[in-house]
Parts: sequence; structure tokens; C-alpha cells
Amino acid sequence: MSTPSADVYPTITYRDPLVMPQFIRTNDWGSIRNQVHGDWLLASFITKLNQEIVDDIEEWKDYKQTVLEIFNAKRVYGWCVFQSYDEFDKVFTPHEWVSWITQTNKKTKKLEKIGMNVKWVDDLNNSWDDEVYFEDHENKNKQIIGKAHMMKWKDGNGLALLNCPSDSRFALPDLDLSVLSLAIQIRQIQNTLTFASTNPFFYHLVYGNSILSKQRLNLVHQMSYVDSSRGIGVKESILKEIIPIENGSIEKCQGALDTLISFYSATTRLPLSFYFGEKKIGSGLDSGGAEDEDTERLMRKKEYILQNCAADLTEIASEVWGITLPDLYGFYQGKREEAEKKQEQEKKDQMQLQGDNSNGKSNNKDE
Repeated sequence: MSTPSADVYPTITYRDPLVMPQFIRTNDWGSIRNQVHGDWLLASFITKLNQEIVDDIEEWKDYKQTVLEIFNAKRVYGWCVFQSYDEFDKVFTPHEWVSWITQTNKKTKKLEKIGMNVKWVDDLNNSWDDEVYFEDHENKNKQIIGKAHMMKWKDGNGLALLNCPSDSRFALPDLDLSVLSLAIQIRQIQNTLTFASTNPFFYHLVYGNSILSKQRLNLVHQMSYVDSSRGIGVKESILKEIIPIENGSIEKCQGALDTLISFYSATTRLPLSFYFGEKKIGSGLDSGGAEDEDTERLMRKKEYILQNCAADLTEIASEVWGITLPDLYGFYQGKREEAEKKQEQEKKDQMQLQGDNSNGKSNNKDE
């Protein structure tokens, strides 16, 4: 019987590419960007949560993509710049940044940022170099270019944080080192758990010192095809020395994974139900009132994010898009009040229904 080719017979278990060294970084924007895109916890914390907020505001329906880019950029990088062009709107991040355009303040004699040089490419590899300014500016062709809107999540204090991008001296993101580090650790444990579960044991072969190199290579090659659907034919003396060793990391990894995900939930101030999509049975979340508590925690996090972006987005909506937004600072407070009124009405309706049923039973008894 011919041996199957390793090119068509899978012998390598898939591993998450984000556990490769180039992605396990907290000080490189390119690595962080890939992690947010590919890690399920980070994607939920950033993209999924932002999407829910953007979808909540009806007035953004024609600008959802741009608004979502602003939310993502502020929370991941700590800052971004919005520039409106005749053909499109553009959100610049550290990936497009080249250098700051500065001038000396006449009063303080200190440098200040008045704009920045940017460079970006499209999917056809067309590239653009541009200057954007934080106030209305007259370009070389005597055209007045509308100001670019600089937006920051939180101001830095001039000192770069250890193991963070150098931009941390200028602006700090919502995605801080604690959240990013926990996500990386959880990803590594989950990858180990997945690998251990798909490979719950391995074979340990013991052979004598007289084995030839060719024989050893042939045996190792043949053993690489052994799984639950195949057998192997060898001498009895060799077969007795094939020892299956169970992978003992599965149980340990599961406990560590559950604990760290709980830490992650607490650190991000979001309920476990947000990440799992439902209440996690046995975690304490299935107790009375837990669903309402989870909803409240999620609402407060959304409120915190929306209020951080409210001033910038209200200004852009009015000056650039010509639309009026609702009160973004009190938006989720209004939603909470609506939910409370709805709950009160449901309770009244339920009590009314119980009262009607009770009266019906009494009338039947009298008859």
C-alpha cells in the first residue's frame, strides 16, 4: 500500500496566526491593528461595540462608515483627523501620518501643531501626499481648504508610556495596555487549549541504539500519518514501546482561560454576556435581575464612548454634513428612561391581565 503524500494529507494542526511573534506587540500600530481585526475579544470590545453605538443614532445612517472609522480610530489609536474633500471624507490615523506641521506661538514662544503631512494609498496602489490644516487654509492654488478636525480620546502628558506606541506622549486610547495585554494572554491560552484538544495525546517511540538513520526516518515519517482512522504495522518488540502520552494542559488551560476572560470583562467594564452573546450559565449571570444589570453595564459603556466623541461629531455633522444630531450627551439616558417606562407599562399590563383572570374565575365560581 502506497504512503499518502504529506501535501494532500493534513498532518499540521491549524494555529491562530495572531500568536506569531510579529503580532504579539503592544507598541506597534500595525500589529495592534491586526490584533483588533482578528482577535475575537478585541474585535468585540472595539468594532462590535462601536457598530452598535453608530447604529443607535438614526441621523448617522448616510455617514455610518465614516463615523465608525472615527470611533475605531479614537479608541484604538487615541487620535485621528477628519478631512472633508469634494469627492469624499477621509479619516487619517497614525498609519497615514508622516509629520506634524508646526509654527511658533508668538505669545508663548512654543511650538504648536497647525496641521500634518499625510500619505495614503488605495487598493490599486495609487498614492497621495497631502497637507491638512486644523484651521481653514489657503493652498498653493489660492483655494480655501476647509479645516481638518483633530480628535483625541485622551490627552497625553508628553511622556511616552513603556511598551506603548510613541504617540502615547500625545494622546491615549481607550484600548490601553491592560486590555491589550489580557487579550494577547487569552489568545495564547486559547490557542494552546485548541491545539491540545485537537491533539489530546502523542506517541513516544523507544528504539534501540542499533537503529539505522534511514530506519528511524522511515518510522517517524510513517508515524506522522497515525490517527484514529489508521493503523501501523511494526514488529512486536517495537509496538510494545509505542507509548501514548496524554496532553495534560487541557484542564489547566480551561481554568486559566475562564479566569482571564472574567478579568477581561471586568477590565473593559462590559458584562460577560456581551462577549458570549448570552448569559453564561454557572457564572452568576443567570441569577435574578442579571439580564437587566448586564444591559445597564453595556448602556453605561456606550454612553461613556458616545460622550467622549459627542463634541467632535456634533461639530462635524453641523459644519460639514449639514445635519442636526440629537443630544449625544443625554442620548442613552433618554434610552434608559424609555426602557424604564416600558417596563413599568408591562408590569401594569401584567397586573391588569392577572386581575381580569381573577375576576373571571370569581364569576365562574358564583355561577
